[in-house]
Amino acid sequence: MFAKIDSFVQLVCKYTSISLLVLALPTMIIMVTLNVIGRYVFNAPIQGFDGMVAHLLAFVLYSSFAYCWIIGSHMKVEILQEHFGKKLKNLTETLAAFVGLVFFLPITIQNYRDLIYSVQRMEMLLDLNMPQWPFRLVAFAGASLMCLVLFLSMIKSFMAMTKGSEDTSKT
Repeated sequence: MFAKIDSFVQLVCKYTSISLLVLALPTMIIMVTLNVIGRYVFNAPIQGFDGMVAHLLAFVLYSSFAYCWIIGSHMKVEILQEHFGKKLKNLTETLAAFVGLVFFLPITIQNYRDLIYSVQRMEMLLDLNMPQWPFRLVAFAGASLMCLVLFLSMIKSFMAMTKGSEDTSKT
């Protein structure tokens, strides 16, 4: 049951990350390019593009956190871990996931509060007649997904540590 939940969450993280990155990064590149051309060639920057790019950055960051953890592209203390046994490696992975969860849980809670506040106040992006809540929703969903991934990773590493089974550290 745990393995099915874990693989489903990994699948959701992978496709959410890839789809949002495929949409957001090219859009950001095009917007920045058009804004630079408008600013330096025509001396007329496009209103609202800076704010929109900053909000699209939330799409890129929050959609990537969980998937980066899953594929193991996060930073970790390899120099020390290479000298550890399997149980100690699993312990460090458990502690890393716990510390990450302690860090991301308040971020998730605050993103939820910001989302509710944004919907209640009907906040709009400056210079654009566009609501802010979709960007806040992505930040909340991404942070929530990261918390879920960290929790599952912590459980997986802890179970491997207590059973003395395989190394769950990422490469």
